[in-house]
Amino acid sequence: MDDTYVEALAAGATLVAGNKRLARRLMRAFDIARQAAGHQVWRSADILPWNAWLTRCHEQSASERALLNPHQEVALWERVVREWAAGGDGERELLQPKVVAASASEAWELARAWHVPLTAGAFQISDEAQTFFGWAQRFQVLLTEGKWQDTAGVADVLSANAPPSRRILLAGFDELTPQQTALCEALQQAGCSVERIAAAAEHKSSQAVRVGLRDAEAEVDAAARWARRILETQGDAGEIGVVAPDLEARRDMVERIFADVLEPPAVLPGAPPAAAFHISVGRPLSKAPLVHAAMLALQCGRKPAALLLEVGMLLRSPFLAGARQEAGARGMLDARLREYRCTEVPLAVVSARAPLMLQSQLARFARLRERLPASAPPGFWSEKFAELLKAIGWPGDRPLDSSEYQVLDAWKDLLAEFASLDAVLPAMGYEEALARLGGIADDKMFQPEERDAPVQILGVLEAAGMRFDHLWAMGLHDEAWPRPAKPHPLLPVALQRRLGLPHSSADRELFFTRQLTARLVTSAPDVVLSYPMGADDAVLRPSALILHTPPAAELNLSGVPAYAKVLYGSAEMERLADEQAPPLRTHEAARGGAALFGDQAACPFRAFARRRLGAEGLESPTPGLEARERGTLLHKAMERLWAELESQANLLATPAERLAELVQRAVAHSLGELAGRLSGPRFAALEQWRLERLIHAWLEVEKTRPPFNVLQQERDRQVELAGLPLTLRIDRLDRLADGKCAVIDYKTGAKNIDAWFGERPDEPQLPLYACCSEEPVSVLLFAQIKWGEARYKGLAADEGAVPGVATLNARNLEDAAEDWPGQIARWRAVLDRLAKDFRAGNAAVDPKYGGETCRHCDLQPLCRIHERS
Repeated sequence: MDDTYVEALAAGATLVAGNKRLARRLMRAFDIARQAAGHQVWRSADILPWNAWLTRCHEQSASERALLNPHQEVALWERVVREWAAGGDGERELLQPKVVAASASEAWELARAWHVPLTAGAFQISDEAQTFFGWAQRFQVLLTEGKWQDTAGVADVLSANAPPSRRILLAGFDELTPQQTALCEALQQAGCSVERIAAAAEHKSSQAVRVGLRDAEAEVDAAARWARRILETQGDAGEIGVVAPDLEARRDMVERIFADVLEPPAVLPGAPPAAAFHISVGRPLSKAPLVHAAMLALQCGRKPAALLLEVGMLLRSPFLAGARQEAGARGMLDARLREYRCTEVPLAVVSARAPLMLQSQLARFARLRERLPASAPPGFWSEKFAELLKAIGWPGDRPLDSSEYQVLDAWKDLLAEFASLDAVLPAMGYEEALARLGGIADDKMFQPEERDAPVQILGVLEAAGMRFDHLWAMGLHDEAWPRPAKPHPLLPVALQRRLGLPHSSADRELFFTRQLTARLVTSAPDVVLSYPMGADDAVLRPSALILHTPPAAELNLSGVPAYAKVLYGSAEMERLADEQAPPLRTHEAARGGAALFGDQAACPFRAFARRRLGAEGLESPTPGLEARERGTLLHKAMERLWAELESQANLLATPAERLAELVQRAVAHSLGELAGRLSGPRFAALEQWRLERLIHAWLEVEKTRPPFNVLQQERDRQVELAGLPLTLRIDRLDRLADGKCAVIDYKTGAKNIDAWFGERPDEPQLPLYACCSEEPVSVLLFAQIKWGEARYKGLAADEGAVPGVATLNARNLEDAAEDWPGQIARWRAVLDRLAKDFRAGNAAVDPKYGGETCRHCDLQPLCRIHERS
């Protein structure tokens, strides 16, 4: 900071900065300058961001109007929007009133800042503009009635009554709005000195180069390696800045790559936050784990039930008291609750099954929740939310780290901001209050306290007024720099362009972006301007604003390898082929029945883990019925129906009215067994109608077959194959006219009989049934009960056994035997080998189709196949 301005601040001048970051930076520079001058004690400099300075001036003005905070203003705009929608006789229904209110608030701020004339004539150009004009009129009436002052209008009020000041310094403003200019002129007329300064001298001799990288990720990686090389080669690298116009959109990628390149150990569990770099853009406070856990806990207080997945996340959270002591029991409770496959669960059900400490916390929470009124103002809910969280044991009993303490403080501020809505909102219920609190948490950006990191990563506007020793500006391609014009939809476009509002026209964007480019190039003696050469399938070119910059001959980048490779190569790796499990004991049974063979064929490890270890992924309940449950309903309905029909002859002889009655009764019976999964009578009626139509369509297929009797349905049979005891359940076994049998497996999706063949068959169930049947089997059938595609698929020993089902020879199948007995023998040999492999403990991680087999497998964390790559 220039000594002249240091002395001015020491003498009592006020410095108003363009943003919070610059204000903190200038405050630090002032303190360093005073210390360097030999002072041991000094008065803090009066340095404030623009909005904070306006707020202070309003408070010092003794105005009768209370200044609204941003959340209060948006809530007031939402009130205006909802009143307008309610007065439109149903023609003004809005899907997202809160989003519309936020847009209206933004339009109001623009209109005040750029002195847009709020007259009826200026806003007659479009329906949107006329509507906003009406909203603005109503908003001003509410401000007057409530004796409130909107933030956007503070500068205008101060211009009419300039606050007493001796000297004002302005820093970090790329441009002043008409409203800001008017206030500065009013201050000068009142005798105050107003001076616009630069935070640091511009580097006229800046050496800037241009470079294109493969894509956005390669661009970030190059910037990180460039910064690392500077830190490695220069003892005092000075200030290193990295600027990205779209930093908010790519924040996660930037943090991941910079951490991996600049401070690799920071990615390890339990490691302190990275200290080599700092990103200026924060994340929504709602995304902080501590706040996320708080919102989950409060959502459990919704009635009559909470969402199961939210309850599960809360059970696994470390931010409830007793999380360490009861971690295993709480995790098992989550798994057990998922087995019910319900999307919602009452809190009483969770409490009844919870371990002791959690049970006590939930009981206190429930008692407090029951005493809460149906409606109350936001301030009341703010207090009760804090009490509910304390009752349930939030934020836990483990020590919080520095970042978590900052989040906790931000949460307390959040509750205070929510309580401030008392002034503008009426009483509300628990769920509405919780939704509004969550909305504020989504809007509130949180960033841990800024550190003096050598590498500062900023957005373009945040870099205003800052000086660096090295600067890399990325993302400067032709489609983003300058950005496309985007006029505000609620303000007249012609008026926006005439007054020069931000983003109002392409000319305006070009003019402003040219200024930003010039400022970036002169912000450091060493500047790199980069752009991605591609994004998805699009080819990108450098922005026209950086084409005059010479291309870089060579970038001096650090060649540090990825941390994962460093760890992998830092030690001698010992390989252990652990593919052999203990063999099964003689006559020891295994779980799974026919599915065991499918798993063994797909991947031996899958069969071992599922059928011997009992390893299964957690259920993920979804609204409505799952495909598996729909299949169960069909199976039960078909079983009930054929128990009454018994044969095709009876089917053909049954009158249509009687058949419809039988189908209706069978479906109703099956639905009754899953009544707990049906979301009300309307859903049950739709499911009844769907199943009845599906079954009637299928019965038409059954009528085309030669005569048959239903011999068995859904009956368990104990068999043994290669010494492996099994329990098999066949969907249906039909007796044909020749005395032989047809094995039928109901399927609601498309199936292919090619899956029966090969050394590792994908669908070995029907071949297994044929090999183990006590009756002579001459037909194997998939009953594909699918709307519009109802048909039989399979194989028969003889022609004409089932219409549309051919013999082995007619199908000319690969890997098929020449005749039916030979095929049964071949299947027997394949299944014997799979059974022997399973009994012997063959548990190799050997997916049949590689990644395709693993795609829908939930055992990958156990087999760790991904580590092969």
